[in-house]
Amino acid sequence: MSKVLVTYATKYGSTKDVAEKIGETMRGKGDDVDILSVSDAGAIYGYDKIVFGAALYAGNISGPAKKFLTRNQAALSAKPVSFFVLGPINRDAKDMTGAEEQMAKVLAKFAWFKPAASKVFVGKFDASMLKWPLSLLTKAKGTPLYGETARDERDWDDIQTWAESV
Repeated sequence: MSKVLVTYATKYGSTKDVAEKIGETMRGKGDDVDILSVSDAGAIYGYDKIVFGAALYAGNISGPAKKFLTRNQAALSAKPVSFFVLGPINRDAKDMTGAEEQMAKVLAKFAWFKPAASKVFVGKFDASMLKWPLSLLTKAKGTPLYGETARDERDWDDIQTWAESV
């Protein structure tokens, strides 16, 4: 049995939902799992493994996610870390490839961060939840989110399968 931290940075709750599913799956394998937001994670030295998740927004992760990586560089460099992002809002191959490229760019900004496993998951979208300035993307013609309808495309079986493998 491993002591595992599943930590996440979320703006709208979708990444938290995925982190909870990953944590529950790992508990089912017999691991001792804590599921905490990056702001609540505190010192992470007492864990055998870490699973870290964030959402991609306009090709980047949030400020709290970046701060977590920077603040915990030594600990994250010394133990197995698995990294997931929620990226596209649909399963289109082009969007998935774009999200994987964006994740690679994020990882390149933290050259020391070498996850043992990484994964892009399809996310959830609800325009009514978006805060400014992202909310503008749903109103301006020609933007990627213009006219998008609310939907939840998260693939819980895919999430569970990945969690079983890390």
